[in-house]
Amino acid sequence: MRLLIRQVAAIPLDGVHDLLPEVDIAIEHGRIRAIGAVPPDFTPDQIIDGREYVALPAFFNAHTHAAMTLERG
Repeated sequence: MRLLIRQVAAIPLDGVHDLLPEVDIAIEHGRIRAIGAVPPDFTPDQIIDGREYVALPAFFNAHTHAAMTLERG
């Protein structure tokens, strides 16, 4: 499945940008193919209007204490 999210505000974790306002995100088979300019050969199966939404990176628990290492995984 090919999904296109149009004009969404995106918060990348690239260390350069704090916010990318009104970008397009092309997703193909569950993986991000492009952020910003959509490739010309990309034909989406579904388009989502991303205005008034924010695309965030996945959250993960990076906080731990030494005793908790035994409980991981």
